[in-house]
Amino acid sequence: MAPDLHAARLDEIELDAALLEHIPDRKRVLPLAARRHGTPASLLPDGTPIRELALEWLAEAVPTADEHALVPLERASGLLRNLARRLGLEIEVRIEPGLAALAAAGDRALFLSAGAYRPRQLVRLAAHELLGHLTSAFNGRAQRLRLLEHGTAGSYEDQEGLCLWLERGAGALDANRRRTLALRVEAAQLLHTGATFGEACMSLRDRCGLTAEELVRAVERSYRAGGAAARDPGYLLGLARVDDLARVQGSEAVLGLRAGRISVAAARQLGPLRDCGFVRAPILAPSIDALAELRGELGLPAAAPSS
Repeated sequence: MAPDLHAARLDEIELDAALLEHIPDRKRVLPLAARRHGTPASLLPDGTPIRELALEWLAEAVPTADEHALVPLERASGLLRNLARRLGLEIEVRIEPGLAALAAAGDRALFLSAGAYRPRQLVRLAAHELLGHLTSAFNGRAQRLRLLEHGTAGSYEDQEGLCLWLERGAGALDANRRRTLALRVEAAQLLHTGATFGEACMSLRDRCGLTAEELVRAVERSYRAGGAAARDPGYLLGLARVDDLARVQGSEAVLGLRAGRISVAAARQLGPLRDCGFVRAPILAPSIDALAELRGELGLPAAAPSS
C-alpha cells in the first residue's frame, strides 16, 4: 500500500476511535486486563519481561512475501470445514466481517473474518483453531469435571500458548507470525502507557512492516472495549509456560492440555483425578500430521520446517 494511502487510512481510524477511547473508561478496565492477562512488563518463567522477547521478534529480518495465490473466502471456509470434519469436529464455520482477528473459535464454531487468505495463514489457523482451541473445547465438554469445559485459572494464556506451540510444530510460527504477535505486545505497551488508538497506529506503522489494514487490525485487538481485551502479552507468557512443560515432561504432556480448557499449573494437579477416572484423557487428539492433506490442497510442501 502506498504511504499516502496508508496515512489516509490511519487518519480515518483516528476519527473513528472516539468511542474506543472513552467507552468503557480505560482507568477502570486496564487494571483488570493487567491482572487477568499480564502486561508487556510481566515476567516470563525465566525472568525475562514479555516485552523484551517481543522486541527481539520485532528486530528479526522482515520475511519475504508469500508468493502463493490468495485463497478466496468461500474456498478457505470450505477447506477448514472439511478438515474439521475429518478431525471429528462437528462445527459451524461462520463469516464475521467485523472480526478483529483473522479467525476466532467458539465452543462449536469457527469464525472467519471476510476476505481472502494466504495459504500459509490457513495452515496456521487450522493448527491454532482446529487442532488447538476447538479440540480442547470438544474434549472439555466430555469431562465429568465441568471446570475443564469452562476453563481453569490461567487457562486462557496457556491454551493460547498451546496453540502457538502447535503452530510452531506445523511450521507456521514463522518470522511473519512472530512479528505480528510482537506488534500486538507493543500495542499493549502503548495502551498501558496512555497512548490513544491513533497514536499507537502512527507510532508502530514504520516499525511493523504491515499494510495499514493489518496494522489497524493488530492494534485494535488491544484497544477494543477500552483496553479490556488487551490479552496479547498472555500469548507469549503461555507459550513460555508450555515450552517449560515440554522440556520437563515432553510433548505428550503438552498435547494432554487438550483434555479441556486447562492451564499448565492445573494439568500438573490432575493426576489423582485422572487415576480415579474423574478426569479422562482427550477423546480427540489430532496430530500435526493431520494437516498434510490441507497442505496438499493448498499447493504447499508436505512438511514445513519449524521456526
